Amino acid sequence: MRRPAAVVLALLAASLVVVPTPASAATACDAAAAGFTPVLQLDLPERANYLNTTPPYSLDRTAEIGSNFDRVGYCLELDGQWVWTAMEPFSTDARRIGLPTRPGEIVRQRVGDLDVRSNVPGVTEGTGQSGYLEMWPNQYAKTASAQVANGSAATYDADDSPTTPLGYGSFQVSQVGPTRPSTVPAKPVFAINTFTQSSASLLSLGIGARPTADPDWTFADNAAQYTQRRLTAYVRTSLVSLTQAPQDRQLIPRDATGRATVPVAGRMTDPRVKSVQLTVTGNGETEVYTSASRDFRFTPRIKAGLHEYTFELKALGRVVARRDGIVSGDAYVVQGQSNAEASMYNGAASGEESPYLRSFGSPVSDPSISAADRVWGYATGDVSRQSGSVGQWAIRMGRQLVNKYKVPIALINGAHGGQPISFFQRNDANPDDITTNYGRLRQRLTAAGVMGHLRGVLWYQGESDNDNAAVHVSGFTSLLQDWRSDFGTTPKYYVYQVRTRPVATRR
Repeated sequence: MRRPAAVVLALLAASLVVVPTPASAATACDAAAAGFTPVLQLDLPERANYLNTTPPYSLDRTAEIGSNFDRVGYCLELDGQWVWTAMEPFSTDARRIGLPTRPGEIVRQRVGDLDVRSNVPGVTEGTGQSGYLEMWPNQYAKTASAQVANGSAATYDADDSPTTPLGYGSFQVSQVGPTRPSTVPAKPVFAINTFTQSSASLLSLGIGARPTADPDWTFADNAAQYTQRRLTAYVRTSLVSLTQAPQDRQLIPRDATGRATVPVAGRMTDPRVKSVQLTVTGNGETEVYTSASRDFRFTPRIKAGLHEYTFELKALGRVVARRDGIVSGDAYVVQGQSNAEASMYNGAASGEESPYLRSFGSPVSDPSISAADRVWGYATGDVSRQSGSVGQWAIRMGRQLVNKYKVPIALINGAHGGQPISFFQRNDANPDDITTNYGRLRQRLTAAGVMGHLRGVLWYQGESDNDNAAVHVSGFTSLLQDWRSDFGTTPKYYVYQVRTRPVATRR
């Protein structure tokens, strides 16, 4: 029997169930978060073991938001205490702004334009501050990277180091000095720890600095003292989508004219935007570029020298992107064994450091930690296998180049002590193989934008091929050929041997 059309339509309508997007609970940060959209909300338990799982967010709009945001904000509430902080984005994927619970979900970097509001005494409120993020599912050590002024290797604080074992977890935002060195003390804004530990362990969390013991609340085991433990993550919707832009603190290799082109490109995504304006400030000059094209592209030129540039993009009168500390200069690779990576053993090299000595990523050998570190930082000499670490010998060399040629220098160190020449070889079937030393270095150079623009490659050999000269000569010859294939013939290649007789004399 045929049913009337009206009956069919009524049945179809009854079968359609509209599932509304869950609304976030009101927070104490709602006024501070004006202009932001709640994306994730989680009532933190006393104990959690979120390793390799997605936390049970009561609100999750990450799929809807995607990459359409230009600022990130967080609100942590603990029994009437609250803190709000917002910053430039550290990821283009909204799924990465929540608790990091899976291997490789590691963020360890400075962030700019940090805003902080709180009702907790001791938390420094303000706008335009410098921040530092430590987000990972890993265990971690007190070892400081030295990217943060006043960080300490004696306590768990604003500058710790993720280690290979998983199963503790850190989600911390800290206030730090804008430069290195700095008189501004580093201190936590908030911390949530222990969320990937076994369910027997209490979460360790707090707002501001912990008054006793480790200031970042590591091992506080204090979640049970709070009845409300709510984390809400927010984003500010983008007006434009960037496809090209420099990173903060990036070094752009100079060309033969002593300058560098720094593209800034994207698309206007909000229909209200009719034009965008880019302002480039540095070296005592300010240049302004404007475009009314939906797909815009600017190609400003900066001059190599001991000065930094700021890039600021505006739409509808709002700053939609800002990049600070951009420089142009020369890039070098340092590679080899222990002498090439040597950190502080007897005497510090921190006096050789300079704001014009930069590095990219980390020479750490763990593939997941290496792959996650894709940011520019300051070159440091006294620590090893950390973000920005280049070794004492390299930091001294770099400082002399800065002083002599008056241009910034990028040092990318891939050295690893105590290894034979075979350890450094390229996997020809997959040159970017991140399980190899060669692949990790190659990936860093590509991501830094210096592949094909290196000024020099320096090899500082140790003694691991002692009494095996033929193998070493053959291995280094192969390595040099691969360098020339990947890096080009423009760089100069320097080889140093620490012994005049690398092969043991037989009697």
